[in-house]
Amino acid sequence: MNRFVLVQNTILPVIYSLTSLLVLIGSGLIYRYNKSIFLLNLAIADTLSDLTIPIQFIFRSKYFLKKCSCSLYICLLSKSIEILGYNASTLTICIIAVDRFHLVYIQLKQRHRMKIRCALLFIWILPSLFSTSGLISIKVNTYFNSYQQLISCQILFFPLTAKIFF
Repeated sequence: MNRFVLVQNTILPVIYSLTSLLVLIGSGLIYRYNKSIFLLNLAIADTLSDLTIPIQFIFRSKYFLKKCSCSLYICLLSKSIEILGYNASTLTICIIAVDRFHLVYIQLKQRHRMKIRCALLFIWILPSLFSTSGLISIKVNTYFNSYQQLISCQILFFPLTAKIFF
């Protein structure tokens, strides 16, 4: 069991932190060399999602369980940023697809700045609503078994609806 605890508390957070660092470097290269506003927006959304990866493993570490009493707030922050980043990334990819379709289908018309601004606002407002609704239904559970304490951060979307349908 000590090997499992060693892997969970040290090796996995280091590996995921390095992965997160590589994603940040890649996003930084996008910021520097790209001229497309939609790809920049995608890089920002991916960076937000990437920042939650090491937080999730820190949240589950044994040291964190013993020393920190703010697990609920870190859970709220991490899950909200995760929802915001993933949904903004998905919507940005959809908007890029629609933009490419219009670029090919309607070649002669000029792109309007107002449509791009509205699309960017839509990309961030809708995921923000999803993220805020997640704040209401986040639950932190602490489990105990014979050799260690485990922690879980869950989002329970629409528990009343789930009770009605299931």
